[in-house]
Amino acid sequence: MSHSVRVKLRNKPNKDGFYTIILQLTIDRKTTELKIDHAIQLNQFNADRSKVIKHNRADFINKEITDSIKYIEDTIFEIKQRGEELTHTKISALYRNRYNNTNDSQGSNILFSDYLNNYISTNKDELKRNTITYYKTTLNQWRDLFPKLKLEDVKEKDILEFREHLKESGLKINTVYNRLKVVKKMLLMAKREGLIQTNPFQNITLQQEKGSREYLVTDEVRSLIELSGLTQIESEIRDVFIFGIYTGLRFSDICTLTEKNLVRPINNKYKYRIKLKIQKTEDIIEFHLNPVATALIDKYIERKETYIFPMLDKLLLNNYNEIKKLISSKNAYYNKVLKKLAKKANIIKPISFHCSRHTFAVLSIEKGADLYVLSKMMGHNSI
Repeated sequence: MSHSVRVKLRNKPNKDGFYTIILQLTIDRKTTELKIDHAIQLNQFNADRSKVIKHNRADFINKEITDSIKYIEDTIFEIKQRGEELTHTKISALYRNRYNNTNDSQGSNILFSDYLNNYISTNKDELKRNTITYYKTTLNQWRDLFPKLKLEDVKEKDILEFREHLKESGLKINTVYNRLKVVKKMLLMAKREGLIQTNPFQNITLQQEKGSREYLVTDEVRSLIELSGLTQIESEIRDVFIFGIYTGLRFSDICTLTEKNLVRPINNKYKYRIKLKIQKTEDIIEFHLNPVATALIDKYIERKETYIFPMLDKLLLNNYNEIKKLISSKNAYYNKVLKKLAKKANIIKPISFHCSRHTFAVLSIEKGADLYVLSKMMGHNSI
């Protein structure tokens, strides 16, 4: 497993106009940033030599940079010698605690909250926007109860106390369940990385309430279609939602539809046939578009943009991480507007974009659709 450490400055200055010195750690082409607690001006850094210059404490800062790099290299060497898994999260957590007076390379002084925070920071480009928000909320709630609890000191009683703390704060059972899932994931990772000897979560059973899946009936779908007096963005969001109802596609897959996904059938019964790889499962699906979905394709394909629908029109960088971020952001915004549209259409149900998939499934079953075919269309093993 290859790695490298490079000295650089943060891309953006702090509020005082200075640039924080960072170490960019790369492990198998995945990078994370480790902060040096010094900020300097742009002209005080020689990028070619990776040195601080023209600064009254240049020698001191450069020694700290050298010592920090040595610490990282020594830590990586020790991890490899022990045959343990080398991860960004582990190195980040150990690096964060390097000034503690300890020689324990297993990281016994790492706080659980720091470990979780490091995971969020290290994986911010891969996690969805909503997931990051959820993890940060869990982090804050854990810190409220256990501000100084070390990772290796987390016991079963602490997890149970955290569960009661969440319940007493008024959270619903499923929200508590999801918060505890974050804690469980972190402890599983820490065990796998050799930071803790036993997992205190192993004997705890998570409780979850089975939620009802909201869907719209035919009259409710019609009332949405017939809504008038909408703004352009409201009309677009309504159209994308209706397209989801008539195709069963996830929001992320609709966002990335292009003309290349449209196949012209040989027969004249259908104008379009869609073929695409589902992002979540990577399964290839292919099916004909019904008249409603076809009309929406015809309406938006005339825009001559990269993607058929407008959600990604303002994409700045056409790479996987940027696309994921924008899709997550748009999904949250579309769900807010959908609730307003539902109110205008006199729909009382708390709908979100995912409701379109449930509606598609229910309406298809009512029309006699084959369950096996339907499950494959929707990218599920079962319905």
